[in-house]
Amino acid sequence: MVVAADLIGKVLCRQLIDSDGQQKILRMRISETEAYIGEGDAACHAHAGTRTPRTEIMYHIGGVFYVYLTYGIHHMLNLVSGPRVYR
Repeated sequence: MVVAADLIGKVLCRQLIDSDGQQKILRMRISETEAYIGEGDAACHAHAGTRTPRTEIMYHIGGVFYVYLTYGIHHMLNLVSGPRVYR
């Protein structure tokens, strides 16, 4: 939960080439965070060890970011911050 609180206000940057061939840098400020404790947290996608292709990323070593679409309209950025889980 410390990691989630520390992320507030940080700026993520991504460098890319746009469809017009120009280099762009996207910058987004983190304005909201949530924290989940993993399999023991009923609000977490990995709750109760439900290991699926969708949740597999949550079992990687800390430092992995991933983006997913929720409700078909919102892109969510997640950060794995714990140790790798082997099974």
